[in-house]
Amino acid sequence: MSLTLNPDLIKFIDLYIDCEIIAKKICDYFYIDTKNINYTSDKVNLAVVKAACKHFVIKISVLDLETIFSGGNPTAKKVSIRQLRNSYIHSKSEFYTNIALRNFSFYSILMNNFIKSITNHF
Repeated sequence: MSLTLNPDLIKFIDLYIDCEIIAKKICDYFYIDTKNINYTSDKVNLAVVKAACKHFVIKISVLDLETIFSGGNPTAKKVSIRQLRNSYIHSKSEFYTNIALRNFSFYSILMNNFIKSITNHF
């Protein structure tokens, strides 16, 4: 299986990167708005993304945010889009790549909804 040439995998990673960029931006706005000077935006922190969405009254479910941005080690029963992307990028895991491809339509909807909910708000 050629993982690097799969167009859905490329779209999956591209959409996740868009989500991550937007998440970092909304976290930046959140910290500017709340005047928190201890913030560094080098990584996406799920708790901060949740707090930012709540602060700006962005209509997106916590479950959707967790499905996109949860970190840590993935399991076969529960894995986030972020973990799937990391499993591909860092270890070329065929198992998790297949999960991403099998659920590509669902994950694409979640990520597009996240992007739209943020961009429509600002």
